[in-house]
Amino acid sequence: MVASGFWRCRGIALHEQTLYVANEANAWDQGSSGAIHAVDVATGATRLLLSGLDYPQFPAVDSAGVLFFSLALHN
Repeated sequence: MVASGFWRCRGIALHEQTLYVANEANAWDQGSSGAIHAVDVATGATRLLLSGLDYPQFPAVDSAGVLFFSLALHN
């Protein structure tokens, strides 16, 4: 296991030693509960990058480490 504690994971992307996770923040999905986290695959340390997103999904990362994701609104 790399990391735990995520609810409704909507996708992952890997760049070098960082795993990016797009997920909803709670079981009730009250809208704008989504988040993007970065997980260090070596240590399992998790860092919140963005929150307050509505339905973030399909993350991708390019060779320079720039993160992209689709179908999200920010309030």
